[in-house]
Amino acid sequence: MKRIEYLCGDMDGCQVRLGMFNWDGQMRLASRTSMFYYNKDTRRWRSEALNPDVAAGSRPDFEGEDFNGGTQHVAQAWACYVTDGEYNNRAESDSKRGLGLLGWDSFGYNADCWATFVD
Repeated sequence: MKRIEYLCGDMDGCQVRLGMFNWDGQMRLASRTSMFYYNKDTRRWRSEALNPDVAAGSRPDFEGEDFNGGTQHVAQAWACYVTDGEYNNRAESDSKRGLGLLGWDSFGYNADCWATFVD
């Protein structure tokens, strides 16, 4: 979290690149990029949705607060998530401070997920 606070905790935020690798056994990589802003004092954050609503011509934002008891996702691309929650045997919570990378298998993908934060 110290690194994310450093990269994303100022007025210009940071870019999040979220991707998955080898989801179809073809050794391919797919990714999405969005802006992310984090306030280390309040633990509140805001990010652009990675998948724009093309039909509506918009790109909605996500917002949340880390360590508030409810799981909220900073970013999601296919089966890969940056989330402020924890998952234990598919039960979700947000009882600890910090963000994490989640690979969710319910999409039918067997993928390796990665996230890069760029200032």
